[in-house]
Amino acid sequence: MLAKFLNDKKLTFATNSANLPTSWLQTCRDLFGSFALIFYLKFRMQFHLFFKFCNINIIYYFFFKI
Repeated sequence: MLAKFLNDKKLTFATNSANLPTSWLQTCRDLFGSFALIFYLKFRMQFHLFFKFCNINIIYYFFFKI
C-alpha cells in the first residue's frame, strides 16, 4: 500500500515537472504579449491625444480669435 502511494506521488511529480516548461513558456508568451499590447495602446493613445489637442487649438485659433 505504501509503495503504491509513493509510486503514485512520483508519477504525479514527474508529470507536473514535464508540464512545467510548457506552462512556463505559455506564461512568458502571455506576459510578453500583454506588454506589447500595453505599449501599442499607450503610444496610440498618446498620438490620439496629441492630434486631438492640435485640432482643438486650430479650431480655436481660426474660429474664436480674440
